[in-house]
Amino acid sequence: MSISKSVRHSPRMVVATAGIIFISSSVYSPVFAVSDVRQQIEDQQQEMQQKRAEVNSLRTTITADRCNLANQHIATITARYETNRTEHIRNYQEMVRHFGDVVATLEAKGYDVTKLRTDAVTLNEKIRLFGVAYDAWVTQLGVAKQYSCGESEGKFKDELLKSRQLALKVRQAAVDIRTFYLNTMKPDIKAVRAQKPNVSPTASPSASPVSQ
Repeated sequence: MSISKSVRHSPRMVVATAGIIFISSSVYSPVFAVSDVRQQIEDQQQEMQQKRAEVNSLRTTITADRCNLANQHIATITARYETNRTEHIRNYQEMVRHFGDVVATLEAKGYDVTKLRTDAVTLNEKIRLFGVAYDAWVTQLGVAKQYSCGESEGKFKDELLKSRQLALKVRQAAVDIRTFYLNTMKPDIKAVRAQKPNVSPTASPSASPVSQ
């Protein structure tokens, strides 16, 4: 008798065969489900890594752009202050020259210019301090530019902050000079001119003898 006939005429065998198929499905179907979940997790991890790489790349690009802008800003500030420094020095030199002419003129007329000479010394010292503050500021800017704001961003910010503080000192030195000129030098000139000059009397010509 053939196997097909045996199966056809044996209900018990049919039931047994169906049970084997059911058991096989029950055992192996969860294996396929776990494999699918594992693959999904791996795909999600790869996607997250790719997104993380894109974020890091974008962050690097933004940092580089910010660094370029910062360096350009430093260069712009340096150029502007160099122009301002030249103008300041030229104005200060003209101020010293003019003040010296006034002092010499008043002294020639017999006025006491002791206080004005003291003012001239103070003015030159203030101009010197302005130059020192400016040089220190430029030097500090050079120090800041040595650091890459991407690789040493903290140090770059610290040095840049120091340069800003020195820039304030430069401005203050310029303000001190202007304030000293307006509030001290000009009033002192006015006070000296209000004095009575000390003029030596000019000898009068001798009278001619009266002829007899």
